[in-house]
Amino acid sequence: MRKNKVIRQSSLFLLGMSMAWMSCAQAKYNSVSMRRSACFGRCPEYEVSIDKSGKMQLTGKRNYDMLGVYSKQLSKKDAAKLLNTFYSFRVDTCAGSYKVVISDLPGLFYTIGLKDGTKKEIKNAHFGPEFMKFLGQRMDSVIKTGGWKKISDLPENQN
Repeated sequence: MRKNKVIRQSSLFLLGMSMAWMSCAQAKYNSVSMRRSACFGRCPEYEVSIDKSGKMQLTGKRNYDMLGVYSKQLSKKDAAKLLNTFYSFRVDTCAGSYKVVISDLPGLFYTIGLKDGTKKEIKNAHFGPEFMKFLGQRMDSVIKTGGWKKISDLPENQN
């Protein structure tokens, strides 16, 4: 039984990766936003978003190397690849919230901007399907590529 679960998760991962790499330059979602919330310790708290034009914004809130609001621009092609990675897993069909089973883990939240102008929110994604964690790692890898320009400090009420 466990072996089948591992095979199924591996297959989903490979399918998603192949779909992402084969994606065309047209993004299937308008935007994706990911937020990692605090834990009982010193977990980094930040939010990052990207839209189909490649505009990215990062807001580092607490326990994070980059505190404040930052922006950078990706190419439309790179933005489409990232957005289509999310689409390949059809995150718009996921549950809106997953039950928290370990209270000390940092929260993982997504907001997906759909083509029809609506938004899909996914709360506690860390406890959802395994690919949710993979998508979080993918977003984090884009953050680490650098090129961020600080545009403002955090507003006083967010410090």
